[in-house]
Amino acid sequence: MKPTKEENILRDLREDHDLTQKEIASKLNVAVSTYSNYENLRRNIPAYLINCLAGIYGVSAAMIVIALDRKNEVIMMDIPEIY
Repeated sequence: MKPTKEENILRDLREDHDLTQKEIASKLNVAVSTYSNYENLRRNIPAYLINCLAGIYGVSAAMIVIALDRKNEVIMMDIPEIY
């Protein structure tokens, strides 16, 4: 499911910081088309890039992951308790 403009965390963060896709792609050292695919949820974002985005935007990586999981409707597997 593609995110709508109002529910796209990556676009919202980028626009809140007055950055273009080209500028973010450059900071992440990826092609603009690759970043566009990440932002539009057509491609999974590697964990190390989520950490980079968190640093750029001054938010936690967990916040980005949780927001992306909600958009993708990802179901997290239960982790068994350790006794």
